[in-house]
Amino acid sequence: YTYDASGNRIKREIPQTMALQNGQNPLTEQTVQTAEMLKTMETETLAPIQDSLNQDAFKLLLYPNPTTGTFTLELPELKAGEQGNLIIYSIIGHTLVQQKVSQPLQSFNIRGAMPGYYIVRVTIGDKIVSKTLVKQ
Repeated sequence: YTYDASGNRIKREIPQTMALQNGQNPLTEQTVQTAEMLKTMETETLAPIQDSLNQDAFKLLLYPNPTTGTFTLELPELKAGEQGNLIIYSIIGHTLVQQKVSQPLQSFNIRGAMPGYYIVRVTIGDKIVSKTLVKQ
């Protein structure tokens, strides 16, 4: 940077660290190769990871959502004799409900809870799915 006598910046200069050789920028070919490598990595490596992050381990339905207090939890993939664990907790981590679920369709009452956002977390075996529930 270049400054005047009062200390005000009047000019900005960016020094060239690599001189042009034969009129060509030596970074151009390297930049193109790097961009192609990143594009290949993105399509081959990151896409499967993103797909797996966007998929739930099992189907979990909450309705009505938002709720005024009573809502239905539906686990259509829960098999007969299979049991899961349910935890409903607030955004700040306070546990509101913690119990076992063994039916594919169950109703819950959280009328005593303050209006706000709650996390409904169901664990079946080693699979976990969490959904947000809004209490009005």
